[in-house]
Amino acid sequence: VHKEYRGKGMGELLLKAAMEFCFENNYKTVKFRGTDKMQEALQLFMRNGFHQEEVAAQGDFSIVVLSKRI
Repeated sequence: VHKEYRGKGMGELLLKAAMEFCFENNYKTVKFRGTDKMQEALQLFMRNGFHQEEVAAQGDFSIVVLSKRI
């Protein structure tokens, strides 16, 4: 979410819409891939039931994979 819109619930709304789409289309698992530098996004997903599945070092940052079964 663009910096101007952070802290206003936009991420929550976008995630909710994405999860509804996945549920309606019979997805079994949803994954989020980001970096350890994306702390606000990682916290958003973890607050919404995602669990850390994988962390892979990539030099000065790490790739983080979160997942949730639906």
